[in-house]
Amino acid sequence: MRKYRAAVLRAISIVAVVACLIIFARKLNWRELGADLAHARVLPLVVVGVINYGLLLGKAVAWRIMLAPRHEVSTGRLMRYTIVAFAASVVAPARAGELLRVLLLKRRDNVPTADVAGVAIAEKLLDGVTMLILVAPLPWLLPDLARWVATSIAICAAVAIAAFVVLSILVRRIHIGEGSSWLARFVAGMHVLRSGRRLAGVMAALFGVWLIDWI
Repeated sequence: MRKYRAAVLRAISIVAVVACLIIFARKLNWRELGADLAHARVLPLVVVGVINYGLLLGKAVAWRIMLAPRHEVSTGRLMRYTIVAFAASVVAPARAGELLRVLLLKRRDNVPTADVAGVAIAEKLLDGVTMLILVAPLPWLLPDLARWVATSIAICAAVAIAAFVVLSILVRRIHIGEGSSWLARFVAGMHVLRSGRRLAGVMAALFGVWLIDWI
């Protein structure tokens, strides 16, 4: 029965992706796309494509630090999972590729879903924090910057800091054991927030990701 459900779910997923691709293809202006590609400079595109793998490597390093020490998954393996997740998100709606990474870690590395979900949320939070740190000087460096941009940066920074503080407190206070709820294990999966050294390592990797994206 389990194999039957898996087969049905896989079939539904394939149909959903194909349907999304058909909708995407119908809305695309192929004539304009062909004209743009005909005048595109190949070398800069190749360089950018190669540099982009540095971004994926930074993400993989961040995930390895956040999964350890409970789950030891090699950077190379996580790099492949990250490539798969990003590639799937290109064709699947709502960044559904992230779910594929959860599935791969669970099936191939025996990492519980709650732990992977906790790491994913922690990564998004820290990703946002590092981005906000990089863009925080903009209102002072660019005096003509629209007021709504500066206000948006301030609001996002306040929300990110509040979420960081709340989650850090929860992670330090929660203790999991046999019979712990899925929610408790999910929060415990963000254990990187209570280790200053590992947190600094993740932040450094994500800073590198944003700098590569900037380049």
